[in-house]
Amino acid sequence: MILLDQRGAKRSKPFGELSDNTTQDLINDLEVLRKSLAIDKWLIFGGSWGSALALAYGEAYPDRALGFILRGVFLAQKSENLNLWYGMRDTFPDIWQEFNDFIPKEEQGDLLHAYHRLVMNPDPSISIPAAHSFFKYDVICSFLKLLPEQLKRFMADDTLTLGISRTFIHYSANNFFMKDNQLIDNIEKINHLPLIIVHGRYDTITRAKNAYTLHKLWPGSDLVFVDAAGHSAMEPQIVLELTYATEKMKNLFGT
Repeated sequence: MILLDQRGAKRSKPFGELSDNTTQDLINDLEVLRKSLAIDKWLIFGGSWGSALALAYGEAYPDRALGFILRGVFLAQKSENLNLWYGMRDTFPDIWQEFNDFIPKEEQGDLLHAYHRLVMNPDPSISIPAAHSFFKYDVICSFLKLLPEQLKRFMADDTLTLGISRTFIHYSANNFFMKDNQLIDNIEKINHLPLIIVHGRYDTITRAKNAYTLHKLWPGSDLVFVDAAGHSAMEPQIVLELTYATEKMKNLFGT
């Protein structure tokens, strides 16, 4: 199993770097990694934004993919991007209101670019509170149920919170560096390969309809809706189903 932190994320250096940080750069990084490890073909695993990146990589290099395990399907469509900023108010109205009210009234019609302006500010007294507001909203909306002590742990590191927020908002502000419907328009390049989808039934960040749409476009794919789960990969039943999916793929490929 090979794990990597994408450009600017966690252990990648420099942390939080946004220059030369696009979807195409990440696709190229994956291919460089594959070659450096002398891997002919590999099973591609991704969740949330990682599911979109997994599909984008597969469509760029279909001959290098054995199959896919995807969690919390995100197809990088403009409607999905808009949902990230406004859609969760239907399920988390109180959390969204707090997220919205952090921004001055005159900028609340465009939360994405308002938060982009703030988190990219070089003054930490401006950028860090904005990052905390964004990250708190994102984390709470990711779980079916989040305990206060869990949220506190997530929010404990200002540097990590700022880096994650800046990177996500950088991608969101650029429509994830993809054309609308790009992944769906090119799905026939890879939809003959094995695919297992695991998706929380009550996921408000990446909607269940995304998973169902992909499943219907992919003959022979397996779709598992997890009833007791939201978006996060750390939801217990999501963890269990991803483990089952990994074992199933291991048995399929005989390794």
